[in-house]
Amino acid sequence: MAQLDRATDYGSVGWGFESLRARTRGPRKALVAYMRKLPALMAGVLALGAACSNVGDRPPVGDGGEPMYFPNGDGSRWTYACQRYFNNVPYGGPSEYTETFDGEAVVGGRVAQRLVRFAPAVDEYEILFLRDDDENYVEVLGREFYVGGVMTGAVYFDPSWSYLTYPLRVNRSWSEAKQLRLSPLCFGLPADVDNDGLDDDVDVEIVRHVVTKEDLAIPIGTFDGCYKIRRTVYATFHMTRGGDVEMNYVQYGWFKPAVGFVQYAGDEITVPNAAQYTFLAQLKSYRVAALSPAA
Repeated sequence: MAQLDRATDYGSVGWGFESLRARTRGPRKALVAYMRKLPALMAGVLALGAACSNVGDRPPVGDGGEPMYFPNGDGSRWTYACQRYFNNVPYGGPSEYTETFDGEAVVGGRVAQRLVRFAPAVDEYEILFLRDDDENYVEVLGREFYVGGVMTGAVYFDPSWSYLTYPLRVNRSWSEAKQLRLSPLCFGLPADVDNDGLDDDVDVEIVRHVVTKEDLAIPIGTFDGCYKIRRTVYATFHMTRGGDVEMNYVQYGWFKPAVGFVQYAGDEITVPNAAQYTFLAQLKSYRVAALSPAA
């Protein structure tokens, strides 16, 4: 069994956008290519988890009594600057991606918001379907991937994944997902990871934990009272040609109430060739819909 010890990374969602072009590579190369793009992908995934109460609802409150809204009004938009590192050396140059709430869609008979993640450098984007149940529970119902305006892949979660549970408190943990035999599309990978013409699957367990609450200074300013959330993913890929590959990684995101996620960071990433990858994605600008006062 191949072992991907401890892959830590945040965000391939949007960042560099994991590319379906990995389909043209062999099993290990495809996985390595994907891991290199994870910073863009996972950042978005974690950001996902932050979508909170609808405008007009009574907002949950955190430790300091502040509203816990993730501003998910239609038109809310965040732009992130991302840099990847190979063995602590920058590679690929800085990149940029945006996340925008853009309308609604019906997924599995349920109305969900569309969070569109777009990387200007490539003609690819992703739509995540988020739903707030109005009881402090935020879930994601699925993901769709597009290249050149044409959908190239989709995955819908049943049961849905739990990305955020309010109120946030230091030392609070929750299960995001625990499912067997999912499509690799759940991570933004092509369904056929080892490129042999047959779809593969993956066993997934994801746990989130609020590590601390702290002030965070980034180039656009200082955000006080950010919740640092750790996301630990345990995954075993079952590839029809490449065999089983275990991939465990840890991600961190800093969430500021009423603003959203302001930073994502990745620790060590160990891939089959033992190379170490890290990344840093920071909020560059944002525009949020007006928040209604609590009822």
